[in-house]
Amino acid sequence: MKQIRNDSGLTVAELKELIKDWPETDEHGEPCEVWLGDASGLSNVAVEAVPLNYRKADRKEWADILIRHD
Repeated sequence: MKQIRNDSGLTVAELKELIKDWPETDEHGEPCEVWLGDASGLSNVAVEAVPLNYRKADRKEWADILIRHD
């Protein structure tokens, strides 16, 4: 498993590449979770992922993604 960083903003392509071989469960069969962290070192489990800036043109759809935590 590797780490990526993009100071211009992580792209969907980079995220997909990062997680393509990522395990879905741990050694006990429990699901691996998605967490979000900040610069202070605090982290929270992600609870929602939604399209952001949704656009559609000529039968093509695209959007950014927003991942939220509580």
